[in-house]
Formats: sequence, structure tokens, C-alpha cells
Amino acid sequence: MDKNASFGFGVRLKEARQAARLSGSELGRGAGDKPGKDASKQSVADWEAERHYPKADQLRLICLKLNISADYLIFGDIKKDAELIKAASVVQALTEEQRKQLLSMMLGPAVSDGHVEKHFPPAPQQPAVTKKGKV
Repeated sequence: MDKNASFGFGVRLKEARQAARLSGSELGRGAGDKPGKDASKQSVADWEAERHYPKADQLRLICLKLNISADYLIFGDIKKDAELIKAASVVQALTEEQRKQLLSMMLGPAVSDGHVEKHFPPAPQQPAVTKKGKV
């Protein structure tokens, strides 16, 4: 995995911890890498920064403390992500002119065409198709 890539685990963990009004030390209590041991405040900070991740048994305890599912922590809102992927594929299928019209509608009538082009990359180039169906 790319060291700079993030899949949102740390952000979701931090948001859930803060929503539960727990400090990093409080969340780490009992969540050490050995049974009965605490995870340090630094370990919790490392999880939130995605420098490393908790082990499965640690993750289970974290989820119980925060009253959230491991699926949510690891994958986020899958339904929302699936809808975004579907929407992105629909947008990719539009012509460049259709994409500009869509963005113009989204941004409102006061936006000039030049402004729309600046914020909406052109549609991907489709290979030319000959009568025989080959490029």
C-alpha cells in the first residue's frame, strides 16, 4: 500500500473517539497488543494518523468502546461510496458538452462557460471506431 494513501480509517476512528468524548489514553485503556495491557496515547494517535493499525482483537475492543462496527471503521459508508462510484461512471459516459452543461446546472446560471471549463476536466478521449468496429 502506498505510504501516502489513506482509506479513511484514521479519520473515522478519530471522529468516533471524539464523538464518544474519549481521550486517546482512555480509548487505549485495555486495548494494548497483549491482553490486559493498555495501548499508549501515541499508539492511538498512530492509528488515527494511519501510521499503523490495531490488531483484530484491539479493533474489536475499540469498536465496543466506541459503539461502532469494524466494517464502518475499515470501509466507511459503503452505500454512499457505491453511489458515488455509480455517479462517477455515469458522468464519465457523458460527452464533454454534456459534462459542461451538468456542471453549469450544478453551479448555477451566474457561472460563465470559462469558469465551468476551469473546474470540470474534459471527458476522457474515446478511441475512434471504424465501420468494422476496430480502432
